[in-house]
Amino acid sequence: MHFDVPATLRPAAAALARARRLYESAPAVTIAERLSSGPGNLVVTRAHERAPDRIAYRIISSTAPGVAGTRAIVIGTRRWQRTGSTPWRLSRQAALHVPRAAWSGSARNAFFLPDGGLTFYDPDVRAWYRLRVDRSGRPTELAMTGAAHFMHHVYGPFDAPIVLRPPTAAASDFTSATSPSWCCSGSAARITERSRPAAAK
Repeated sequence: MHFDVPATLRPAAAALARARRLYESAPAVTIAERLSSGPGNLVVTRAHERAPDRIAYRIISSTAPGVAGTRAIVIGTRRWQRTGSTPWRLSRQAALHVPRAAWSGSARNAFFLPDGGLTFYDPDVRAWYRLRVDRSGRPTELAMTGAAHFMHHVYGPFDAPIVLRPPTAAASDFTSATSPSWCCSGSAARITERSRPAAAK
């Protein structure tokens, strides 16, 4: 991770705390993730999260064989997963709380960069971060560098009316339409981001 150090460091602890608070209080968020452990290794994932405990994701591409196309839906303590056209498999796991920021409340050494971004270190994760926020202070983009862990996130949209449901007997795959909607149809869970009325936009 490279950035220019300004002549005068401007503390950003308050802005970082606000970014975390706004992110974790969002009712829903979509995340585009690129994750690598080093040169030649890359996994690209798109995920939808709905508070307080629902997630659906799909691995778009991966350099590891047999990983691309993996999909999962997590609702509470139930997890459905499949790769390609294989049957959905149900398992149990500990309940999650989402959205959850990729850094902890212990983050420190937070400073503004000349371009308005923030940089900081998280001793709990043992990683360095660069964060961009919008005018309200909510995260829009994040880069993390740790030991064999290089991650890039793009956040948004937030607050979309995404509906996550368990797999049904009818279904197949993520599909996108010209309207702003996502849906798992068939034996997949339905994930729908419904268009809002014009007056609500």
